[in-house]
Amino acid sequence: MNRHEVRRRSVSIVGGVLLSALLFGAASCSEDPGPPARPASNVELPAARAQVRSLFVAIEERDCTRIIGRLALAEDEEHCQEFLHDAAEHRIRLVEIIEAHADGRDVDAAIVRAAVERDGETQQVMIRVTHQDERWTIAF
Repeated sequence: MNRHEVRRRSVSIVGGVLLSALLFGAASCSEDPGPPARPASNVELPAARAQVRSLFVAIEERDCTRIIGRLALAEDEEHCQEFLHDAAEHRIRLVEIIEAHADGRDVDAAIVRAAVERDGETQQVMIRVTHQDERWTIAF
């Protein structure tokens, strides 16, 4: 075998190894890893859903005693009344709870995805529910 044949054979072997590596890499990259893992949470998701439902009931009943301290936007009676005025003006109501999952940024929080009607149109919103020191806080 002369040096040209040795070189050609070496290039062929190296090319075959590279091609195999590329094909193997592409095959392993194409595997579906499945859904991302949800982070651990201290918040029980059924309780987070119940808090959102309870808040919308309190909004419909215009009950500031159940809204103040729970809704981040309504820290006192004045803010609660402003919120309730806006909610009534825009005819805001809960249509359904779609899902809830751990927030991922905070082990004491969950994100509740809900369908909410506003001005006659239904849209999906993310509602953050936090549970700390036996107190629930909800933020839109």
